[in-house]
Amino acid sequence: MHTSITLTNDPTLVDGTVYSVAFNCTDAASNAATTVTSTSVTYDTTNPVISSVAPATSAFRNSAQVSYTLSEACSSGSITWTQTGGTADGGSPHAQALTGTELNTGAHNSITLTNNPTLVNGSIYSVAFSCIDLAGNAATTVTSTNVTHDTTLPVISSVAPTTGSSTKLTQVSFTFSEAVASGSVTWTRTGGSADGGSPHVQALTGGELATGAHTNITLTNNPTLVDGAIYTISFNATDAAGNAATTISSTGITYDTSAPVISAVAPTTGSSTNSTNVSFTFSEAVASGTVTFTRTGGTAD
Repeated sequence: MHTSITLTNDPTLVDGTVYSVAFNCTDAASNAATTVTSTSVTYDTTNPVISSVAPATSAFRNSAQVSYTLSEACSSGSITWTQTGGTADGGSPHAQALTGTELNTGAHNSITLTNNPTLVNGSIYSVAFSCIDLAGNAATTVTSTNVTHDTTLPVISSVAPTTGSSTKLTQVSFTFSEAVASGSVTWTRTGGSADGGSPHVQALTGGELATGAHTNITLTNNPTLVDGAIYTISFNATDAAGNAATTISSTGITYDTSAPVISAVAPTTGSSTNSTNVSFTFSEAVASGTVTFTRTGGTAD
């Protein structure tokens, strides 16, 4: 038996060419063997290429879905998650073999592997993509580092304005349990004066997306509200891993920029009175008020 030998008279073949390979021999008595031929033999010395991988370096993900593109079909391959930081993962490394159509040439976008790993929330991984083609050529491993697996929803708290309140400003307050990648504050008119621009969906930007308390801030994308309109104000946020916070809403918020008017006051100017009774009319309910008597003449007070 001659197994995997390099012939003394070795041929120079062409990468990518398909051959038939015929084996012949004659013994010392000049008896010729029946020729044995293998057909459709592809000579392939080109390594497969792995590209367009996801997750990318420094990504945040809330699932183990992956994306990758293979330049040619592979006979075997794997994706390996190795914990490098964050929460401990006793199962690391997770070397997950590709199978079936996962080995086909072309793009594999946002797929859940048949052999899907069980990752740990809060762990940081390097994710390595490898494969070997049908001719035994190995691709250069492609690795994404500092990939955070995050399945924890951000929490929104301490929102203002509060339900049932009145305000003459568009300032808001809220607290994020973690930094978020996107968020919005939405004013939706539910009563009072008409507001043709409702709902006002105002995207958060810059430092407004940071973790922690944001107290009495005027948003960069500030809404134009209508005096006398009543709104529901909804706070939303999604973190870098795609986890969406539970929406927090304040209802029955009256936007009021009109000063109250006092009229029909008594006693009137120049009058005399034998009591301390007073009369007045307010154009709207007020939160506080005073009636002040200041001596301007007559008996000392």
